[in-house]
Parts: sequence; structure tokens; C-alpha cells
Amino acid sequence: MTQPPTTTRYRLGLYVAVAAIILMWCWTATTSLFFGDALAAIGESFWGLFNSAMIYGTIVLAMIAGLLWLAGDGFAAIGLTTERLGRRLGFGVLLGIAIFVVVTFFLHPVAAAIAPSGSTDADLGRLLTNPWHLPFWIILAIAKGGLSEELWRAFALDRFERCFGRPGLVVAVVVGSLAFALGHLYQGVDSVITTAVTSLVYAGVYIARRSAVEIVAAHATRDIVSIVLGYLVL
Repeated sequence: MTQPPTTTRYRLGLYVAVAAIILMWCWTATTSLFFGDALAAIGESFWGLFNSAMIYGTIVLAMIAGLLWLAGDGFAAIGLTTERLGRRLGFGVLLGIAIFVVVTFFLHPVAAAIAPSGSTDADLGRLLTNPWHLPFWIILAIAKGGLSEELWRAFALDRFERCFGRPGLVVAVVVGSLAFALGHLYQGVDSVITTAVTSLVYAGVYIARRSAVEIVAAHATRDIVSIVLGYLVL
């Protein structure tokens, strides 16, 4: 980890980061609970979805970079390094495929039986019709689903643990997973359930390996597999 220039700057950076993370959790949950129709409307066209998601992802990555810099840290502080990169990417890809299989053939059917969605407004499958969009879907899966979402998860877990120790880490796992899951409420309660479970898995992998590479690769792989198979079966 890059050593901070001063203890004061480091502590200030941590507290500002924690405040920003809490605000982001509140914003994610609030917008999904009260503006779900507007979120679903974004997915009515591919380019509307692509542009809004890429803008959001870029803002999140910029926030992470700025907040890390404020504390005198770099991305290595959350485990984004090239050390054993091939092995870590390979593990992440295999994990992503495994998560896709479990979610598709077990978790999602169970969640749908418990809480049927009953809405097709946010069904992204209906956008998988133009093969020329496939490269852009893959870019979206890597940049938004993989990088911005999982680096934010790793960042939140790391900052809370540094500030508050193990209790902070537990809070970040639970609240962060819940907020992320609620962010998918516009896709139905079944989506909230599956997203909450997968969020806990990603958080557990990060804590076990202290590396953001695996969860970035896993999330991106799962999304890419879903997209490619969506094109093949629809």
C-alpha cells in the first residue's frame, strides 16, 4: 500500500470516503425506491442504457480515484495490482462462470418463485436483438459491471475496515450488499434477491483474497456470458 504523506491527510481521506460511501448507498436505495419507473425507462433503448451507464461508471471511477488520492493511496490499496495477474484473472473468470450457472439455473428460479417480478419493463433481454451492439455490450459489462461496480465494492469494504476495523467491515458487507441489491428493485424483487446473494459472494471473495481483480473479472465474465447466451437464445 502507498504510504500516506501525513497521518492527518490519511485520516481525513478515510472519513471523507466513508461519508461519500454512505451518501452513495442512500442515493442508490432512494432513487430505486422512489424513481424506479425512471430507471426502467432508461432501458427502453440500447443507446440510452449504454450512455447513461457509461457516464455513471466513469463518475464512480473518478470518485474512487479522487478519494484514494485524498488519503494518499492508490488503486493498489484496494488490491488492484498486476501481481499474479494471470492467475487472478483466471480465477475470476471461472468464478464468474460458476456464478452465472448457479444464478441462472438455481438462484433466480427460486427467487422468481418466491417473488415473481410481474414486470417486463426492465427486461434487458429485449434489447439483445442487434448483433452490431454486441461489442458495446461487452464494453459495458467490463467498464460498468466489472470495473465501476466491483471497484466501488472493494473501495467501500476497504475504507470501512480501515476506519472501524472488523465491525466496519461487517457493516460495509451487509449495508453495501443491501444498497446494491435495492438498486435493482426496478427489475423486480426477484432481482433484488439474486443481486443481494451475489453481492455477498463478491464481498466474501474480496475479503478472502484481498484483491479487486478477481471480483472485477468475475462480474464482467458473468455479464458477458449472459449477454452472449442472450443473443444466441433470443
